[in-house]
Amino acid sequence: MLATLAAHLARRVFAETHFVTDDRGAEIAEALCWPFSEVRRDLQACPSEGLEHIWALGKLAAGAIQDRPFVQFDCDVLLLKRLPEKLCDSRLFAQSVDFPNYYRSPEMVMALKRAGSETGTTAYNAGLMGGADVALVRAYAWAGRELAQKFRSHPLNGTTTSMVIEQYQLGVFAERVGVEVGTLLPMLPSKPQLAEAGYVHLTGGAKHSRLWISSRKRRRFRWSPS
Repeated sequence: MLATLAAHLARRVFAETHFVTDDRGAEIAEALCWPFSEVRRDLQACPSEGLEHIWALGKLAAGAIQDRPFVQFDCDVLLLKRLPEKLCDSRLFAQSVDFPNYYRSPEMVMALKRAGSETGTTAYNAGLMGGADVALVRAYAWAGRELAQKFRSHPLNGTTTSMVIEQYQLGVFAERVGVEVGTLLPMLPSKPQLAEAGYVHLTGGAKHSRLWISSRKRRRFRWSPS
């Protein structure tokens, strides 16, 4: 239900929406009538043995094949308005700076060490990410795919690993190439800031709350792009 709502809302604010997935994902998209302009099955050919636990890998693989500036968003992100032009003009952009304390746990320190990264780099929440410089975004995505190989069949959990190769690595990559990452929101946005952005990124139990999602679905047709 949540992914269906996210897909329909995105279709209202973007002229084109594309779903990069595998055969099974394409079947689901067809069965649920997701309104994408195109469904691509490129992930079917991506090698995944020993990497199945890294859920961010598909996002990076999808980003690595783009040939035009794009915006990538998670299925728990609801886009209620068009994104600001200033953000979309950024060479690299993400939702917001991520909370530093997420990267201080023993598991995260272990993951950063295996990745060969120093602690203290700014990480970014990639619920929404993209960039006007498609070559640069592709380079970031390929760097993340290569980094994931260090965690092949590694017992470290997939969430920690995904946060390292996608969100922390975005900060590492941006520092290395000397590019500022634009953000839609501050790390701790206020309710007015969220309303102005027309942006919702569900967390925790809200992702599975039928009451919360149904209330947004009923309001869907009262929202219009600004």
